[in-house]
Order: sequence, then structure tokens, then C-alpha cells
Amino acid sequence: MTQTPDLQTALADWLRRMGDEARFSPHTQAAYERDVRQFIEFLNQHEGRAIALADMARFSIADVRGFMAARRTGGTDSRSLLRQLSGLRHFLADLEH
Repeated sequence: MTQTPDLQTALADWLRRMGDEARFSPHTQAAYERDVRQFIEFLNQHEGRAIALADMARFSIADVRGFMAARRTGGTDSRSLLRQLSGLRHFLADLEH
């Protein structure tokens, strides 16, 4: 997956904080990481380029809905969609701080 260095750093910092500060289980961390990476890849394809950290601020709920719809079309079940949404919320909230 293509990520800009600043977005890679933000993702790595978030993953570290999930384990060190928030004490998420390794299983939850792995699932959330996979979910966020899938969202970033979706945005890359949508934009036709590797998105940067600064780009994350301009995406909307419609982009998240598009991602969720694509995941549903791809066969993702409701429980997994809810987990993916939770992971995205955690990551995006972390970016705001």
C-alpha cells in the first residue's frame, strides 16, 4: 500500500499509543491497523494518488460511507463493519489531537 511518509508516521504513532497508553489488546490493534490501512488504500484509489496526512482533514462522512459501502459490497459482515468504523473513529480522533 502506498502511504506518504507523514501519514506512515502518524499511523505508527497512533498504533504505539494504542498499545502503550490506551492498552488495546494486540488483536484489537492488529484489526484497527488493518482497517485504517484499508481506508487509506480506498482513499488512494478514490483520489488516484497517495494521500498525505494533510489530506485526511478534508475527507468527509461521505468518504467514510463510500468506504463502508465498498466493504459491504465486498462481503464484509455487519460486525466487522462496526469494528472498522470504530477503528477509523479512533484514528481520526487521534489525528485531531
